[in-house]
Order: sequence, then structure tokens, then C-alpha cells
Amino acid sequence: VDQDEIDDCGAGAGAGDEGGSDASIQLQMTGVLIDGAGFGRQDGDGVRVDDRGPGHIGLAMTNSIVQFVGGDGMELDEGGIGDVVINVRNSLFDNNGNYCDATLDWETLDEACNDGGDPDVDDAFDIDEAGPGKIVGLVANVDLIENFDEGLDFDTLGGGDEDGISVDLKLSDIFGIDNADEAVKVSEEEDGTVLVDMHSLDIGGDVEVEEEDAGDLHVTVNGSWIGDDLKIAQLPSGEGTLKVRGSVIVDDIDITGSVDEI
Repeated sequence: VDQDEIDDCGAGAGAGDEGGSDASIQLQMTGVLIDGAGFGRQDGDGVRVDDRGPGHIGLAMTNSIVQFVGGDGMELDEGGIGDVVINVRNSLFDNNGNYCDATLDWETLDEACNDGGDPDVDDAFDIDEAGPGKIVGLVANVDLIENFDEGLDFDTLGGGDEDGISVDLKLSDIFGIDNADEAVKVSEEEDGTVLVDMHSLDIGGDVEVEEEDAGDLHVTVNGSWIGDDLKIAQLPSGEGTLKVRGSVIVDDIDITGSVDEI
């Protein structure tokens, strides 16, 4: 943690740049097993990195398993100036996020579990990036199985880097099944550009990419199978493109806003 107010850890998207040093945080995980962590309190994550102030978060992860965690299996929160840079390969996220599952007496267990009358479940792999900077990198050969909210949930708020890029991701050889919400969700809430290249996905669920302000959005899907909806949104202004090649979308391609399918 590079942050001086521990109560603000996890504030992620929307957190300011105060309270942190100029340092970056680099995490390397090789052959790591995280199993059954995060049941001491609500939002107890298997791995959590918080950075405030100038500096980046870097994650290199391979041949690792994150499973049966009460909160997010992994959460990266970058709340100041800086990027989140990831290289995640050959790993499994399985059955994460059920501390507040409806099968528990969550109303009395922890008031924080009450999310408008529903249990506040968590994701397999959650990234929140705020302030100038972007989410950039690769997720390849990763399985997302029976997580209680999203599988990959990557959100950014802050307008991007000096070139206006907020998201630049390559997602390859990802298998997702029986996740409670989207297997893959990428969201940008200000005016940065979103670039997502997806290849060889095998997803038994929804995939969603959205740009919610004035930035551009460019999404490519190649050689993939998506068992439910492919949801693409670009609002309220800017340019959007969607290219789908050699892929099967079982339900619908659901386009919102100014996105051209090419």
C-alpha cells in the first residue's frame, strides 16, 4: 500500500492523488496459490494493491491460482497519477467473492454486505484506475470460473494518459463459465480512448466494453465464442468501432451509441 489513510484503501475509482508518495508498486506472482482468504470481513481481498500520488501499479502474474476468496480475488486500485500495467498469464480465478453471498445471513453478519437489499458480492479480478493514466497490458490463457460477480472488472476514471488513452488491453485465450455477472467487463467513465483486442475467448456469459463520456472506443473480437451478449456502448459522443471476425455470438451483439460495426 502506498497510501497514508488506511480507511481509504480500496476507494479506487474516484480517489484523489493525496496521501501517497511518488513511488510505484511492482508485484510479481509466479506459481502462487491463494485459497480461502478474505473471510474476516466484507471486502477482504485475496491480493490488494493500493497506490495514491504519482506512481504506477505493475502486476506480472503467471501459473497462479486465486480461489474461494471472500472479497475480490485480486484488486488493484490506482487513485492518483499513473498507470496500471498488467501481464497476467496461465492462471485461474475460481469461486471468488461470496463473503456476502445470499446463502449467508448477510444482513446481521455485516451491514456493509447490504447493497440496496442485495448481498454485495465481489469479482475475480478487479481494477480501478482514477486520475491521469491508463489500464494497459495483457491477460492470456486465464480461466474465470463461478465467480460471484464479474470475472474481469476493469474500470477507469480520469481521462487517460498524455495521448488520451484510458484503456489499451489485449485479452487472449480466456475461458469463462458460470460467473454471476459479466465474464469480462471494461468501462471508461471520462473522455479517454478505449482500445480492447479480444482473441480466442470461450465465454459462457456476457462480454461488455463501454466508454461513457466523450472519448473514442475501438473493439476487436477474433476467433471467439461468446455464449450470451456482446455489449458495446459508446456514450454520449465520440467515435466507436466494433470488428468481429471468425466468431460466434450466441445471443446478441448489443450496440449502444455511435458505434460502427465494420
